[in-house]
Amino acid sequence: MEDFLENPNFIPLPLQRNNIIEGTILTISDREVSVDLGSRAEGIILGKELQAEKEFMSGLKVGDMLLSSVMQVENEHGQVVLSLKRAGLERRWRMLDSSFEDKKPVKVRVLDFNKGGLIVDCGIRGFVPISQLSRKHLPNSGNKKEIQERLDGLKGKEIDVYVLEVNRRSNKLIFSSRSVEEIHFSKSQKEKILKKVQVDDEIKGVVTRIVPFGILVDIGGMEGLVHISEVFWDRLKKPESKYSVGDKVKVLVLEKNEEKGKVFLSLKRLQKDPWESVGDKYSENTEVEGVVTKITSFGAFVRVDEGIDGLVHSSKLLELNLDLHEGDKGLFKIINLNVPLKRMGLEPIVAKE
Repeated sequence: MEDFLENPNFIPLPLQRNNIIEGTILTISDREVSVDLGSRAEGIILGKELQAEKEFMSGLKVGDMLLSSVMQVENEHGQVVLSLKRAGLERRWRMLDSSFEDKKPVKVRVLDFNKGGLIVDCGIRGFVPISQLSRKHLPNSGNKKEIQERLDGLKGKEIDVYVLEVNRRSNKLIFSSRSVEEIHFSKSQKEKILKKVQVDDEIKGVVTRIVPFGILVDIGGMEGLVHISEVFWDRLKKPESKYSVGDKVKVLVLEKNEEKGKVFLSLKRLQKDPWESVGDKYSENTEVEGVVTKITSFGAFVRVDEGIDGLVHSSKLLELNLDLHEGDKGLFKIINLNVPLKRMGLEPIVAKE
């Protein structure tokens, strides 16, 4: 009636089965709930439906707006029979939309975890990326074993999270368990920073997280990623061996993606590349001491100096009938050296019997 009074030309659309419809609660009892659907009709939710959504209904009162789904357009009493359960998914999406807009936390249950983060459920399955886990859920170090143990301990538990991204069309739901002060909700803030920073800029930042894939650095209102490959020239070093949360650092901007709101940074490129002085220290046909750091299908990598690795090709190992293992130490001969390409070919020096 209100719709008609406000607009005399208003013609309500006919109700159909499975329509999602919103109305005002008129009465509540253990057996049924009646709902005012405006000019359309009066709706009713019966006992079995109420039991299935008992927890949800416990927070409602007369006068509250209620979302439901049409089960039967008209019963013998001229009422629209409604379902709470069938509208549950729509209610959850709307709740998540509201939580995102209001920056209010929601409770989710942790189902499982993978190398990327936590798989969670709040009636709709979502994901908490490892970079968005709070400090209480992660150790300060990037140690994989410690992280797995901590995440495994969260399985089955409820945690409070904030909605970072909600997209019904792609069924995408991303959360953060970090505190509201740590989360950069403001899209305009990111856009401002992304416009300001340029590739090759050297900027100051603060380490906010050390994760298996690198280091996250706050660069004045948004986080940039220093990938694990951009932390040290020495690929064997672990980020936690030098850096800790809260450290002030200087980083180089490698790349920025304004569309995705991401910045990629480097720490190592502001340090001297050890390969720059290789030509002064080493030459072909000279002997060096080294330790085997990695075995692959195409050969063995040997560390001859910090950040400097050479390769003993698998064909050379076959030729010498030699079986190397990680940790083996010995003498090697440099058989080829290409400083611009950062390549050093080695040959094990086998003691003569």
